[in-house]
Amino acid sequence: ISELRYFKKPALYVPYPYAAENHQFKNALWMQEQGFGKLVKEVDLEGLDLSVLDEDWAYDAKKVLAKDSYEPNKRILEGLKGL
Repeated sequence: ISELRYFKKPALYVPYPYAAENHQFKNALWMQEQGFGKLVKEVDLEGLDLSVLDEDWAYDAKKVLAKDSYEPNKRILEGLKGL
């Protein structure tokens, strides 16, 4: 998820339902709430209408992502300075 956000790519998130503490679902839900993508539970994949990923949705998600200033590499580099 971090890489998709960093490279400003909208995505369809399908979290692994048995992940520890449901962290994949929580992360995917947060990304959807920010407008960075769509969340679909694995049980809902069958019969999923992929028209939810139309060009308007992708365009809107890209606009939101373009405003996002997420840069994880800077935080990692700052953390390494003290070592």
